[in-house]
Amino acid sequence: MKKILNILFMATLILGFASCKDDNDEPAAKLTLDTTTEVVLKPGESKVVMVKTGNPEYKAVPAVNGVITIEVKNDEITLTGIKDGGETTIAVTDAKGQRAEIKVKVGVPTVGTFVWDISSAKFDEADQYGITLLQSGLAVTQLSGDKKQQYYLLWTGGLSAGDKTGGKLYVVDSKTKDAKPIDLTSVKVSETKTAGTFYIAFSDGTKNGDVVFVK
Repeated sequence: MKKILNILFMATLILGFASCKDDNDEPAAKLTLDTTTEVVLKPGESKVVMVKTGNPEYKAVPAVNGVITIEVKNDEITLTGIKDGGETTIAVTDAKGQRAEIKVKVGVPTVGTFVWDISSAKFDEADQYGITLLQSGLAVTQLSGDKKQQYYLLWTGGLSAGDKTGGKLYVVDSKTKDAKPIDLTSVKVSETKTAGTFYIAFSDGTKNGDVVFVK
């Protein structure tokens, strides 16, 4: 009986070692991402890159600091643009030491465009929109046509670069001239790489907008 128990014990050990060996020899899943093209961001804009296949846990490190911020959570890599005109390559690695790359470029839109959600207004062009800079805000007014659309973007803190508080957006109804304020959760003024040109990104938490102007 004792001999039989010893045999069963040895068999259990052998199976255990074989199981561990199989686990260790399991081939690593190839590390792949859901994007293979360059990611282009505006300053303050975020984009999530998903890990399609790989071996958790993941790390993401930029080749150049100060261009973007990176947050890794499970298989989501959130990239947020910081520096206008900045470029970098992000090295993504997994627990098996495999590597993938994400190329990122940060830049502002074309000067002379105001964007809110799906609406846009071009200014500094004939018969389009005009822009008026205020002490802590700006007004964009349609110069031609029947609608005479108007936008007022206001905040506290002047036109200097930085995060602002008290942001509000007024979209003036072209017929009634009424304008209900939209409370903004964020307003950030950034000076671009072109001297005298500023970029403003704003959001109400759901919809996003931006504007580029020459001060």
